Amino acid sequence: MSESLPHLTVLRVFKASARNGSLQAAASELGPSAVSHRIHALAAYLDVRLFERRVRAVELTVPGNTLWLKLADGFRLIESAVREVHTLQAPAEIAVSAGPAIVAK
Repeated sequence: MSESLPHLTVLRVFKASARNGSLQAAASELGPSAVSHRIHALAAYLDVRLFERRVRAVELTVPGNTLWLKLADGFRLIESAVREVHTLQAPAEIAVSAGPAIVAK
């Protein structure tokens, strides 16, 4: 395994596939994104089997389940961080008050 991490898109594809238990459902959720190819590339990168194929479904292997649990936590942290930063960037309201002499001018 190289020092760099897999692309975030590949990890999102894996997460959707694991959550749905189906590569086809993941493709429907994410759009046509070569789900099977990306899952295969991630498995090759990690040098493990992530899924066992079943009839019309996939089942996580032990390494796949470990990755799924850790990625689910990681994506929750990312989503939380983005929401938090987004609320910090909300425009602040400023209240301005003036006495009658200034308003009359």
